[in-house]
Amino acid sequence: MKGLRPPALLALVFLATRYVLARTALLSETYYDEALTGLMGLAILHGQPQVFLWGQPYLGAIGA
Repeated sequence: MKGLRPPALLALVFLATRYVLARTALLSETYYDEALTGLMGLAILHGQPQVFLWGQPYLGAIGA
């Protein structure tokens, strides 16, 4: 195979797919700032209490 090797071709397909998915109408309306509290909520549901907001020494997911 001349030109792109299989790993480079796979990486190109991966990046192109991510780009197309990120540009879809469903994901364009997603508010990504909610991801942190959502991940903390999942951790709480799995029994890992969260005392502080991740990356900040104040607030808290449970107290807020």
